[in-house]
Amino acid sequence: MIWKITTTRHMFRTRLPALCMVTLVHPVTVSTQMFASTKAADNAASAESMEPILISPTPKRASQLGLPRSRSSMLSFFDSSSQPSASPNVSSRSPPTFASPPPPSMVPHLMISSTKLPDSWSAPMRVLITTARKVLERNKDNIALARILSMTKYGRPYPPTATRITPVVIPRRQEGAPEGLPSDLSTGTLTAEWVEYRNPAVQANPSERVILFIHGGAYFMCSRKTHRPLTWKYAKLSGAKVFAIDYRLSPEYVFPAALHDAISAYMYLVDPPPITASQPPTPPVRYSPNQIIICGDSAGGNLATALLLWLRSNAKRLGLGMPAGGVLMSPWLDLTHSMPSFVLHGDVDLLPYASLDPKYITQNRSQYYVKDNTFLRNPLVSPKCHQNISNDITPLPPLLIQCGSSERLYHEILHFASTTLAQSPAPVTLEVYEHMTHVHQLLQWEPLARLAQESVGKFVIESSNTAVGLDAVWESQIWKRMVT
Repeated sequence: MIWKITTTRHMFRTRLPALCMVTLVHPVTVSTQMFASTKAADNAASAESMEPILISPTPKRASQLGLPRSRSSMLSFFDSSSQPSASPNVSSRSPPTFASPPPPSMVPHLMISSTKLPDSWSAPMRVLITTARKVLERNKDNIALARILSMTKYGRPYPPTATRITPVVIPRRQEGAPEGLPSDLSTGTLTAEWVEYRNPAVQANPSERVILFIHGGAYFMCSRKTHRPLTWKYAKLSGAKVFAIDYRLSPEYVFPAALHDAISAYMYLVDPPPITASQPPTPPVRYSPNQIIICGDSAGGNLATALLLWLRSNAKRLGLGMPAGGVLMSPWLDLTHSMPSFVLHGDVDLLPYASLDPKYITQNRSQYYVKDNTFLRNPLVSPKCHQNISNDITPLPPLLIQCGSSERLYHEILHFASTTLAQSPAPVTLEVYEHMTHVHQLLQWEPLARLAQESVGKFVIESSNTAVGLDAVWESQIWKRMVT
């Protein structure tokens, strides 16, 4: 696993064989974060005997800072046994209680000890985050109003004139319907759009990269249009065409309807349907899976992860192949809200504690996205609950995961990267941006937001350039289907 810790002053990027320490350098304080290797050969005995290495302007051993020496003592913080066995009572609207919360002295950077906003925030960021938090909290009980607010253009610049946006309607694929989807919901169409940044320097060469972009919005709001500030930027930075989709939103449609739409979008790229008279004269382009990067933010990051997990189990059966990589920006990986940061970072992050429209939220249903709480621990709903992602079947592609250290989802992202993906053979890059909030990539004026965007662009280029040839099953089945 690769860990990149990014701050306003320093950036460290490293690949290390065992337990290590990376330092976050701040103008006032120096905080630390520990992480573990993903090599399967590492065992607990070697980890216990190895003292973490601290990289800082003034080198110190971990023991001098009062930090644990071993991976096991550090990651016991994230042990599921210390978490509540069920979701908190949604009607009481009180924060969940944890059986054994981690001591603040153990991991000084993994939580915020006060409600004071970080000093590193710019004035515009302070105003926007504070205002957004108040507005979202005030309207968390009204889905209709929250959807209207999500469509406002405030803070979202229009794409430049060099951007070309082409709407398209694509069919839902019955053969890609996930388990549990009613047959009457496996047909129809969904709306998507191609976003291209027209660069005169490369106008003659068609893009060989495609980003399948899945927008966030807690599964009940936002659309491909609200996320154009990201899609056009990624098209520019990576030289790729961005294929952004509008999936079915909850609570009108519950799991796995949105997942089916994401699967249909991926199948449209690698195995487009036959041309019919109602389609435009230009046929859809057939892309190799190695040309495609799946990208999503927040709930879209959850859906992108679920899509990768579903493809991991079903791609070869359908002859689809795995994509070249995945980009997860502040992914919402735990719909049970079982990790401490979801409560501890509530006074700094812009996310509200919950959306509690009484028309839909009941004692047995704490999230709009699911029919009832029995679905919350399904790995395709909460990927953090996946027991282990190893290479026993088709491995996951390389992943880039980005998050802010001040967001509510911080701990579940760390847990997913360090524990759930621990046995995954594919490289995983986790980027933590100091004091940044949920999906800070949308804060176009912030230097760390621009840095995160540039990192995504580089990852898309590197992943598609280094992808190995076509998957044998995809080559033998899909291209045969195209010829016949």
